[in-house]
Amino acid sequence: MVMIITKDLCDVQVDQMLVDHAWILEEKKYFGQANTAYDFKANDPKEAARRMHKLQETKDKLSKSVNMRAMNMLGKAEEQVGHLCFWSVNNFAELIDFGRSK
Repeated sequence: MVMIITKDLCDVQVDQMLVDHAWILEEKKYFGQANTAYDFKANDPKEAARRMHKLQETKDKLSKSVNMRAMNMLGKAEEQVGHLCFWSVNNFAELIDFGRSK
């Protein structure tokens, strides 16, 4: 079966994409602009698709050997330690300032 694509059909599809994907309207001003993610002269979409496919294959291969739950727990623990260190440094600075004010 051969499908004939008309301008009207394309317009309908574009309108539906604008409804489904709010980011398009926000990012539209960058389409075709140099030095942006939408610079299709510098960023070949076909090459990007090939790279994305290859990265997905690598991710799938790694997911078989890396425990994702453990990685997420590690990330959360690192974040909590970062917050704790920040809190400790701030409180230590306040204690020093309090000691100086006496």
